[in-house]
Amino acid sequence: MRSNTPWLTSNVVTFPITDAVKGQHFTTGSRISAGHDDDSVEAGLRVNDLFAARPELIIGQIGMVRLNNLLWQAVTPPADRTVIELLTTTLATQIPTDLFQPRAIVAVPVAKQTCISQSPRAVALMKVYTASKDLLKADAAGADATALRDSLNVAYDALVQQYGVIHVRANQQALKGQPELYFLRALESNVREEGTTLVAEKAAIFSGPTLRPTPTVAIGCMTPDEALLRCLND
Repeated sequence: MRSNTPWLTSNVVTFPITDAVKGQHFTTGSRISAGHDDDSVEAGLRVNDLFAARPELIIGQIGMVRLNNLLWQAVTPPADRTVIELLTTTLATQIPTDLFQPRAIVAVPVAKQTCISQSPRAVALMKVYTASKDLLKADAAGADATALRDSLNVAYDALVQQYGVIHVRANQQALKGQPELYFLRALESNVREEGTTLVAEKAAIFSGPTLRPTPTVAIGCMTPDEALLRCLND
């Protein structure tokens, strides 16, 4: 913010009091009646120092008006120009352009991304991850995913035979802190211990499609309800 800030302070400025004329426009809610006699010819009004120093920023003539034995702050626009014209000119030529300075950009150190371990255990887990992602893409596209589903089952069975189910602690440690781990954990259900061994059941994706392709609707042939649902979906 600029060091010179007159818009933050104000002082009392004396204005002559005039009688309101029919049809005169002035600010509402600015009644000033306390501390003034009915026969006063001038009155003080607290004005922002910026407007006091630069009256050209005010869209009209500021003053004091007596109406129904009460004093009102009045800003009367010129008769030869509209308020919209005056406002446009003021915004374009009078308003300071450096009221606020851009906030200094503070360099924040970016944490280094953790690379996935290339250990055999992590590689086996990522094979299951990649196979399941490829399968989901095929299901979403409505393609024949039989071969991809077979590949997922093969990759998962090999993982379990070598390293145990995904929920085994050592497997989770291999991908600790990686977002892929949360996806992989969702591939197993009913995780439980049987004796000293942790076992789990395969999720539905291993046996059949879990995503349906988005139906194609010919543009121009939709009902209003279908069009609305299509817009919301897309």
